[in-house]
Amino acid sequence: MRRKTVKHKPLGNSMYFLLGSRLFINTSIAIVLLRLSGDIESNPGPVFEIPGCLKRGLKVSHLNVRSLLPKIDLVRMFISKNPFDVFTLSETWLKPTVTDAEINIPNYLITRQDRKDKAGGGTAIYVKESLPYRTRDDLCSKTIETCWIEIIRPRTKSMFICSAYRPPELPL
Repeated sequence: MRRKTVKHKPLGNSMYFLLGSRLFINTSIAIVLLRLSGDIESNPGPVFEIPGCLKRGLKVSHLNVRSLLPKIDLVRMFISKNPFDVFTLSETWLKPTVTDAEINIPNYLITRQDRKDKAGGGTAIYVKESLPYRTRDDLCSKTIETCWIEIIRPRTKSMFICSAYRPPELPL
């Protein structure tokens, strides 16, 4: 028997584009379905702790929030998923009329420095209730908006943490 040789026409650019698009769409759908199933981690890694391993240090983070009050629920959710010991904020845009209860985050205490003369600016620091600290108003600057705390840890030196905001109109 004789074999027939079949010649294929070369695929045009539009056909390659169509096949690539289908592959992309099918892959995207598969990824979305996996994420919706809740059975896959986007960044898998160890999910266990080594017994007897002591946690040391502090987890500290900062966010330029650009108006805290309308975003307080997002900040609460972010902190609940990432339990920092200290969380500092700049550009809170809070007025002295906003109470601490309105921007309360469960299990955290707040120290804040609101801008009084015009809109914008302001800084704040959320500290875990279990972490002993004191507010250091004596370290605050007259020109730059700052909020200072002193972390008091047993058998170690005090640690100072500052949340600062320099308005753009101030010279360096």
